[in-house]
Amino acid sequence: ILLANFLAQTEALMKGKGKEEARAELIKGGLSGDALEKILPH
Repeated sequence: ILLANFLAQTEALMKGKGKEEARAELIKGGLSGDALEKILPH
C-alpha cells in the first residue's frame, strides 16, 4: 500500500490539477458560492 501511495502522490504532484477540474470536485463535495471562490486558488 505504501508503494502505491508513493507512486500516486508522485504522479499527482507531477501532473497537477486544472482549475475547472478542481472546481468540479469542490462542487461535487458540496462547496459553493464565496467559500468555493475563496478556496479554489489554493
